[in-house]
Amino acid sequence: MNPKNLIQISFLVLFAVNSTAQNTTNIFSEGKEYVYRVTSIQANGDTLTCEKMILIGKDEEWQYQKKQSILEIKYFPDTVNLKSYVDPRTAEEERKIKNLKKKARGKKGWDNYTWLKNEEVTGKIITDSSIWFHPPRSNQYGYHYMNAYPEVNFNKLYIGGTWQSAIKILRSIPSNEEFVGTTTNTFKVTEYLTTTFNGKTLDNCWRIKIKSVHSNKGETSAEYIFSETYGFLKMEHLFYDGVRINYVLEEVVSSLPHSE
Repeated sequence: MNPKNLIQISFLVLFAVNSTAQNTTNIFSEGKEYVYRVTSIQANGDTLTCEKMILIGKDEEWQYQKKQSILEIKYFPDTVNLKSYVDPRTAEEERKIKNLKKKARGKKGWDNYTWLKNEEVTGKIITDSSIWFHPPRSNQYGYHYMNAYPEVNFNKLYIGGTWQSAIKILRSIPSNEEFVGTTTNTFKVTEYLTTTFNGKTLDNCWRIKIKSVHSNKGETSAEYIFSETYGFLKMEHLFYDGVRINYVLEEVVSSLPHSE
């Protein structure tokens, strides 16, 4: 190859990588709220819930991991349909049943006994080379302990790009014993595509497929549609027992107060 052409190609690749880094590091930045529609589907194909969820990035450190910054999750639980939800973790299911009985008896201070959460604060890591965050894990979303945590390696954003991760799941309180083990995750970029979001055409999107193998429970799979501008447009999960949880980004809004 002509050395001059090689230099030109190298420059274009470097420019593309730098442009991607500049776009993606704005995902979950301070002052943005990512509004998702999340559908939970039971193994028999019936829809259990279809809820709104909001993810809000913060710049301050997460108290449990100083290298991570805060990701705030706001839940809008379907309290009616979730009464029929059966948690795969025995201890969590027993806690749910116990607290529902307390509510039925008119227990005072019900807010102290409910099994559902309306918000959760967790951590994220966003750099020039990658994005990673803890998924929602409260309410019926405890299933997300079993899949790969949402992650994109920007340097691997090309068709055929692959990377791996491993997650060790420890026992918690209430007992998490059914999920204890290690999940090995393989990510593969399978397509560069154009899609639409809020009436806008986005041509910098990638389809990423993920296989997660748990040391005890078997395989969970997922698929992302990732935009270099808006982040995770879609996340679809199929868990080891046939349960599905799917995310669709509906809008990104500013959470900062408007100036006078």
